[in-house]
Amino acid sequence: MTVDRIEKLKEMFLNTDLREGAEIVSPPGPEWKSVTDRLRGLIRAHAGLSLPVASGETSRLSGLNDRHRVILGSAMNNPALMALYRRRYAFVDDFYPGGDGYAIQTVHNPECRGHNGLLIGASRPEGAAAGLERLGEVLKQNGGRFGYTNLARSTTHKAILPDTTPEAFRERTEAAFRENTGVGVINSGITYGMIHHFTHDPDCARMFKDVLFYYEDLVRNRYDGEWCFEHMLFIYSWTWRLFYVWDLIEESDAFTDAERLRMANLLWGLTNYVAGLPYFRGEEPPVAEIRQNHPTFAALSMSFSAGYFKTYYGIGDFEKHLRFSQAIFDGQAPCYKPNDDGGGGGYCWLVPNHQMTYDLVRDDFRFLEGGHLRGIADYAILMTDNLGSPVDFGDVGTYSVGRRHASFLERAHEGVASVLCKAAWYYEDGGYLWALDWMGGAPRLESYYKDLPRRMPDRMVGIAIAPFNRPLYEWVERRGPGGTNVPLEEAFDKLVLRKGFNPEDEYLFLDGTSTFAHGHEDGNSIERLTWKGRMWLAETDYIWKRPRHHSSVVSICDGESFGMPSLAALKWAEDFGGVAFTRTAMPGYNGTDWARDLFWVKGRYILAADSLKLLKDADYDLRCLWRTLGDARLEGDGLRVEQKGVFFRIRNADDSAKSLEVEEPRIAGQDPYKGYEYAQGPIRIFKQRKALHGKVGDVERYFNLMIAGTEAEADACRVVRVAEGVVRVEGTDGATVFGLADQETGVGQVRVTAGAFALADAWIALLHGTRLTAGEVSFESGAPVHLILYPGEGRGEVRVQAETTLTVRGLSGLCFDGRSSSDGGARLSPGAHRLTFRATTLRALSEAVRSGAPHIHRRGPRQNRFAPKGLLRPAWETALEGRVRCMDARDWGIAAGTSTGQVALLGREGRVQWTHGTGAEVRTVHLTELEGEGALLAGGRDCALTRFGVDGTVRWRREFIPSHRRDQIVNAVTTADLTGDGKTEVVVATDGWLVWALTPEGEEVWQRQIEHHAAQTLVIADVEGDGRREVLVGTEYHTSNMLEADGKIRWTVRGGPCFTALALADLNGDGIRESVYGAMDGNVYVLDSTSGKTLWTANLGDDVRHGLMASAGGEIGLVAGSESGNVAWLSPEGKKRWRRDLDAPVTGLAPFSIGDRRGLIAVGTSEGWIVLLSLEGEVLGGHRMKAGVTALGRLDLAGGPGLLVGTDSGLVTVLTQGG
Repeated sequence: MTVDRIEKLKEMFLNTDLREGAEIVSPPGPEWKSVTDRLRGLIRAHAGLSLPVASGETSRLSGLNDRHRVILGSAMNNPALMALYRRRYAFVDDFYPGGDGYAIQTVHNPECRGHNGLLIGASRPEGAAAGLERLGEVLKQNGGRFGYTNLARSTTHKAILPDTTPEAFRERTEAAFRENTGVGVINSGITYGMIHHFTHDPDCARMFKDVLFYYEDLVRNRYDGEWCFEHMLFIYSWTWRLFYVWDLIEESDAFTDAERLRMANLLWGLTNYVAGLPYFRGEEPPVAEIRQNHPTFAALSMSFSAGYFKTYYGIGDFEKHLRFSQAIFDGQAPCYKPNDDGGGGGYCWLVPNHQMTYDLVRDDFRFLEGGHLRGIADYAILMTDNLGSPVDFGDVGTYSVGRRHASFLERAHEGVASVLCKAAWYYEDGGYLWALDWMGGAPRLESYYKDLPRRMPDRMVGIAIAPFNRPLYEWVERRGPGGTNVPLEEAFDKLVLRKGFNPEDEYLFLDGTSTFAHGHEDGNSIERLTWKGRMWLAETDYIWKRPRHHSSVVSICDGESFGMPSLAALKWAEDFGGVAFTRTAMPGYNGTDWARDLFWVKGRYILAADSLKLLKDADYDLRCLWRTLGDARLEGDGLRVEQKGVFFRIRNADDSAKSLEVEEPRIAGQDPYKGYEYAQGPIRIFKQRKALHGKVGDVERYFNLMIAGTEAEADACRVVRVAEGVVRVEGTDGATVFGLADQETGVGQVRVTAGAFALADAWIALLHGTRLTAGEVSFESGAPVHLILYPGEGRGEVRVQAETTLTVRGLSGLCFDGRSSSDGGARLSPGAHRLTFRATTLRALSEAVRSGAPHIHRRGPRQNRFAPKGLLRPAWETALEGRVRCMDARDWGIAAGTSTGQVALLGREGRVQWTHGTGAEVRTVHLTELEGEGALLAGGRDCALTRFGVDGTVRWRREFIPSHRRDQIVNAVTTADLTGDGKTEVVVATDGWLVWALTPEGEEVWQRQIEHHAAQTLVIADVEGDGRREVLVGTEYHTSNMLEADGKIRWTVRGGPCFTALALADLNGDGIRESVYGAMDGNVYVLDSTSGKTLWTANLGDDVRHGLMASAGGEIGLVAGSESGNVAWLSPEGKKRWRRDLDAPVTGLAPFSIGDRRGLIAVGTSEGWIVLLSLEGEVLGGHRMKAGVTALGRLDLAGGPGLLVGTDSGLVTVLTQGG
C-alpha cells in the first residue's frame, strides 16, 4: 500500500454550467420530440443558449469528455441514459419516477470524464413535461449554472422513506452493535443514502453518515483498527453498495468537505480490508468455475472500491486484485446457476445479480446474450409454488411468505424481482412481468424495469425442469462429495410438476442435487407440495441438512450413513396431457440404489413409488419420511392432515411400520412457519420404517398415494398393493394400476416389459418399455421407448430415444405419423411419433385393472437386535414439573432442570430440598463449589444464568441480551480454573454465538464470538499439561472451536453440522489430550488438539450426542451412541470393536458396575430403555422406564453404584441392581 491516509479530497466538480458547453441528448421517437423542443426552448429563454440536440441512439458516454450533457427521458428509451444506468449513476426507468413523476438531478463527473450531466428523467412524456415546469423555475434563478441539484417527484418516495428519525436510528445503531448485529444498521444506513439520492431527504443523509461514522469510531477507538470486529459484519457484502451510493451522493449539500474527507478515509480503510481477503491471495487468479456469493461479493466490492480510488484519486495499487475479480466473474459468466443451492428468497439470487452488476458496468452482455439471465429467470418461476412462495431448499431459515400474505416491501424477494425485471427488459418478454405480478411482486428501484404486455409463461406448466449444464457438472466433478455420480445427460437441478398457476392446482417440487454451497442432502427429495390452496409438504432450516430433515428416504446400512451422493439422475419425465410420469434415481446411496417414481393423474392424485435396491448383505434401517403441517394424525396405514377445512391424505401400501413424530424447531420459540396462514409449526413427520436384514439384489419398496381436497375428495381414493412392484389405485371413477418392473410382469392378461407402466380402462402407458401384450394386441420395440395408447379413441403416441424398429399387432388401420403400416412395423427415429388406428375395446385391459388380491411383502429381520432381561430396579423416584431436561450430582445433592422452568435440588435419597421456577425451560444445571460454598448454577430459555446457594437462595442472576439476532439461551455451564491461578471461572455457552467466562460473582472475565452460530456444549481440560485449561466448544453449525484459557480461538474445525463436544482425552498415549466430537452427520471426530487437524472419523449412522471414555483389557476406547440407536466401541485409531443396535435414539451413556463386574456401560434410549452392555458389547440386561429417557448419569450410593435417570414424564429415578 503506497497511501496510508487520504490527505486531500478529490476534485468535486460541484457546478454544472451549461454556458461552458453542453448538448441535449434526447430519446428517439416522435412522442419525445415536443418535450425536447420545450426543453431546448426553456434553456434558450433563461440561459440564452441554443444547445445542439443529439440522439440517445448515437450518443456515447465519451461525450462527457468534451462538454456537459442534458439528458432527457429514461433508460428504457434513451441509450445515453441507459449507459449511466448500467454504471449506477442514474436509475430512471418505466418504474421510477413513474406516471407524471420526474427526476431532475445533476450527475457529477461520472467516471472522472471532466464534465457533468443534468438529468431530466421521466418514465413517460407527461412526467417529463411536469419536470420541465419545475426546471423552468430553476433556470429562471440560475440562468443555466447549476450547483448540486436533486429535484424529484414520484409516488414511490412515500413507500421508500423510512419511518424513523435520526435520533431513533442512533439508538437502534448503538443497540445493534451491543448485540453483535451491526451489519443490519450499516446496510440500513447505506439504503438511506440511496433513498437520499432519490428524494434529497436530509434525514436520510444524516442517518447514512451517522451510522458509518459511529462504526468508524468503534474501529479506531475501541477495536484498535480492526474493521471486522463482529463475525457477521460481512464487510465485503456491503462495501460495493457503499461505494456506488457514495459516488451518487458525495456532492450532496448534506455533506461538508470535512465529512467528505472523513468518508474518503473510511472508504480507504474498507478498501484495504477487502484487499486483504483470502480471495486475492497468491499470484495466480482463481480457476474458472461457478461461484458462491462470498467470492463474488469480494470481487464486486474490490472492483467498486479499487475503481473508485483509481478513477478519482489516481491510486492504482490494486491491479492484481482487479485481475482476480475479473477471473471470479469470468468463471460464473457461462452458467445461469451459481455454486449455491440456498433457495427461498435467499442465496441463489445473489451471484447472478452480482454477475450482471459487474458486467453491465463494463457494457458486457455475455451473461444475457448467453441465455443465462433467461435461465435464472425461469428458475425463479419454476421454484415458486402455487401459493406464490419460493421453495425453501438448502440453507433457508424460515418459510418464505407467499404473495397473499406479504406487505408491499416483502412481496417477491428483491433478488427474484431484479432477475425477472432484467429478463423482461433484455428479452422483451412480458411473461416475466406476468410472473412477477403472479408472485404478488412489484418492480424495484434499480431493476431495469420496462413495462411490457403480460402473458402467462405456459411453458412452465406440466413438467418443468431446471437444467444441469456443463459448468455445474464440472464443478461437481472437481468439488462435489464423491464427484459426479451420474452422467451429464441424466443430471438435473430441479424438477417441478405444476398443473397450472392457480393456488388450487397441484405443485410438486423435487430436488436433483445434494451439493453446492448452502445445499442440503436433499437430492431426490420432495421439498414442497401445494394443492387446493394449502402447503402440504414443506421443509426449511438453515443448518439441519441431513436426509432425515427432508421428505426423503433415509438408508442406514450396518449402522452407518454417509453423505448423500451429489447428484440424482433423471431417467424420464414424460407428460402425456392428463397423466405424467417421472423417474429420478440416486445411485450408490448408503448401500442402496434408490429410484423415486411419480405417477401423476392431474387434478386427482400423485402416487410416489420408492424402490431401494440393496447393494450389500447387511442390516438396513430404511425410513421413508413425509414432512407436513397442520392437524395431523395416523389413520389406518396412512396419514390424514387438515388445514382449516381442507384435507390431505397419504395412503400407504407397503409393509413399513408407521409413526407420527413432532420435530421442534432448531431455534427455540421461533416457528419457521409463522408466516404461513393455514397452519403453524412444529413440523409433523410421517415416518415409514423398515428394519431388516437384506441381501444383494433385494428390492424394498414404498408406495404412497397423495390426494388433497374436501374431506370427501381426500377420502375418495385408496391404494392396494397387488404384486411386489404393482399397486392399484381405486377411486369413484374407476381403478388404475401402476407398476414397477425390472423384468416381464403380468397383471391379469396383460404382460409388460418396461421400467414402469400404468393401466386404466381408457389407456395404457409404458415407460422405458420394449414389450406389451394385452389380449390380441401386442407391441414390441427393439429399444426402450415411452408409449401411451388410448384404445377407445384409436390413438397413441410413442416417444423414441434411440432409433428403433417398432412392431404393433392386433390394431387395424394402424398408421405411424399419418403413414399406414400394412405389417404393423415401422423404423422410428428419435422423437415423438403419432399412432392412429381403428378404435377398439381391450377387454384384457379392463380385466387387468380390477385383478389381483392384496400382496404381502416378505423380508428377513435384522441380525443385530437386542432383548434385555431385567437387571435393575428403582430404588426411589421423584416427580418434578415437566420433562427432565438436565441433571448433575455431587456428594451433597442432585440438581435437575425441567422443560417447564423448574430447578430442583434433591437429596441423594430422592427427597426434594427446594425448587425454584425460572419461567422458561432449564437447559443446563451444574453443581460446584464457589468461594468455599456449594453452588447450583442453572440457565436456559430465560436467557440468564442463576447462581443458587445450597439452601436455594439466589446469590445472583446474570441476564444475557440478544446477540447475533438470537436470544442468548444458556445451553451449557461448567466451572474450571482456566489459567491455573487458583481462581475458578464459570464458563457459559449460549445461543447468541458466544462463550463467556465469568467470575464466581457473575462478572465478565471475557466473552468470545465463536465460529459460528449457537454454542451448545462445553468440555474443559488441560490439553498439554501446562496448567492452563482449554475449552472445547460444540456448536450447531458446520464449524466448531477450541478456545484458549483467555478465550482466544485456537482453531476451527469444519464438518458436521451440529457438533457435540464429547471429551478431551489422551487416546494415543502421547501425553496430549485429543478433542472428541460427535456430529449430526453421524460421525465421531477425533482431532489433534494442538492444531485442530482431524485424526480420524467413525460413522454411527446419525447424530452422535453421547460418548464416554472406557477401558477394556488395558486399552482405552470411546463408547458413543447415536440418534439411530447404534452404540459402538471405538479404538484409539477409530476402529469399531463392536456395534449394538438398540432400535431407538440413544439419549444417555453412563459407566456402571454390578457386583464384581465393573466397567459396564448403561445406555438410555428415547423409548425408555436402560440397557446394560459389557465392554465387549454383550447385552447383559436392563430396565424399561415408563417414559423416554432424557438424562442419565452414575450415582454412587452407600450400598453400591446407582443410575440416575430423568425421563420425559418428569420422573427422576435412581436404579440399582435387581430385577
